[in-house]
Amino acid sequence: HGWSWKKIDRPAWWLLVVPIGLPVWAWYNHLLTGDWLNFVHVQAVWRRGATDPVSALLTGLRADNFYDQALAGSVVLFGLILILLRKYLTVPEKTWAWISLSVPLFSGIYSMPRYFLVMFPLYLGFARAPLSTTWRWIILVVSVGLQLGLFIYWPKPNSWVV
Repeated sequence: HGWSWKKIDRPAWWLLVVPIGLPVWAWYNHLLTGDWLNFVHVQAVWRRGATDPVSALLTGLRADNFYDQALAGSVVLFGLILILLRKYLTVPEKTWAWISLSVPLFSGIYSMPRYFLVMFPLYLGFARAPLSTTWRWIILVVSVGLQLGLFIYWPKPNSWVV
């Protein structure tokens, strides 16, 4: 009621700049490479591209190498953790966490553990969960151990770095 363009604060007008970012970036890519969508096409170098999240996950779980299995397994693990922590998270936190888990899957399973590091609702859920100190240490040691194992294996799939 009583809405008016004049009532919008000056700093809020800068939000209109946000939709301009993608076309400007595409234009810049066109100037450099001749391809408006070069920033999308170059993702193939990292084995990323538009895909179905379910088939990407299933392909990773059925893969014949540990690297892909570990990446797909991390998605399943974090999904299970979100389910277990559901009563300790608010609806906006759950929404953010599930979006953070599912949106990267539309381009494959690669780099998924990196996306989980910034999934802050997981940290909030663990902080609110009534866990004993022993369980908190077990969770910490296991999760750090899994991440360390993946980092050791990361540089060259199908071979350990020792």
